[in-house]
Formats: sequence, C-alpha cells, structure tokens
Amino acid sequence: MHGIVLAAGSATRMPNKALMPIAGGRLAIESSLEFLRGLNTTVVVSKDSLIPHVLKMRGWKHLQYAVQPEPKGVVDAIKRVEFELACVTFCDNVYSMFEPRPHSPVATIRCSPNTDLDWHDGRQWCSRPKPESALAFAGWCVVQQHMLVRESLIECFNICNVQPQLVEEPWWDIGTTSEYERYLKSAYKGLMHDDSYGV
Repeated sequence: MHGIVLAAGSATRMPNKALMPIAGGRLAIESSLEFLRGLNTTVVVSKDSLIPHVLKMRGWKHLQYAVQPEPKGVVDAIKRVEFELACVTFCDNVYSMFEPRPHSPVATIRCSPNTDLDWHDGRQWCSRPKPESALAFAGWCVVQQHMLVRESLIECFNICNVQPQLVEEPWWDIGTTSEYERYLKSAYKGLMHDDSYGV
C-alpha cells in the first residue's frame, strides 16, 4: 500500500493550514505523515510550495513529492501519484491516535459538528453540505487507481461501491479558523494523546 497526503489545495479558508502548529510541537501535516508511517508516502503539493523544504528541515527526508500545478480537485491530485492501492489523507487532518488501515477500498465516517463535509446517508455517499445529524466522510480513505473514473471523489466512491468505515476516535479537520480553534480547545483540555505517534 502507498501513502498519499494531499497538500495542494488553494487553502482559501485558511492559508498555510498544513503548517499550522498542533499539539506536541508538531505541524498539522505531520499528523497525517505519522498516520501513514511505514508506507511509501507521497505528498502532493502545489507549485512553489514551501512544504517540501519545511518537512526536510524537520527530519522528513524519505518522502516523495508530486506537484499539482493548479488546484483541480482531489481526484486530479491523487492521479499525480502512481500506485495500485493507496491510503489517502489530507494535510489539515489531525488524528488523536493510530487507526488501523484496511487493505480494501473504504472511507472513514465519523460524527462531526462540521457541516462543510461530504457524508454518507446509510446507502450512498453525498456531497456537502452535511446535515447536522449525518455521519461525515472524515479522515482518510483507501482507494485503488482504477477507481478514479470521475472528477468528484464522492462520485468515484458511489460508482465503485466504497464502503463506509465508522471510526469513533477523536479527529479534527483544521481547515477553517473555527475548526482550528475547536481543536486547540480540545488539545489544551488534554483530550489529545500527544505521544500517540512520536516523531
């Protein structure tokens, strides 16, 4: 299995979100890298991104990089990497502890107050906005290269019958100021296990 971290978005809601500080003296993107530890991992970045330089200075010397010249969506970004089976995560996702990665196509669903997320209605995947009570596509997914047949990842999920995997561990998407503040409040209350991964 390959690891892919998506870090090439335009980040209009929160610039440089991949490099935002999180608990344990880490950067946000390092949570995803730690989650994928042990996999041959590629970070998809935008043109002229500072991320490769910053990560190299922080000791991440064995990563590969792929460039998405223009922000054309998640599926286009994933296609920049050659793989058969990959675990894909996002640079602004913060995990509280290790979560087992299956070796078949799945996508994680969780309870989340954030309505600006795609979601699963119990039968199929649906695009944002998410109803407050619905389970969100949140965290990571395992995909195969041949599944990427549409521009929308959610459409790919439905066409290829990707199954939802419920995860109850705490997780944060810090892609907006409000979500980052929510994460920081939780972290400072001791709800995060800062030593779960180690760098």
